[in-house]
Amino acid sequence: TVEFEVQDTDKGRQVSIIHSLDVASESNDVSEENEEFGVPDVAGVEMVPARVKWFDKSKGFGFANVYQSGEDIFLHMEILRHFGFSDLQAGEAIVLQVVDGPRGKMAGAVHSWDNIA
Repeated sequence: TVEFEVQDTDKGRQVSIIHSLDVASESNDVSEENEEFGVPDVAGVEMVPARVKWFDKSKGFGFANVYQSGEDIFLHMEILRHFGFSDLQAGEAIVLQVVDGPRGKMAGAVHSWDNIA
């Protein structure tokens, strides 16, 4: 639970002051931990070939395109870390399991190109 104040900026509303922060108790359930960090369940989700459009490690996100589709797929740093990546390069071939995220299509899993069958 977080208590905070917001302010309006050119980029929208942003937190200006945090008054309190209460962290939930730890859980031994791995699936709950993964959901907390935004790692979705991708069991049964098709693996599709994709190419990195761009990725900025300092920002913690980027985008990729699935082959034969112009739709951008959101890549989040936490998902990359979960699957053993520390960075991606523009043009790099990867394999994704794409899920619906809060703002559109996102990578629920990222695999090396060698994983495609």
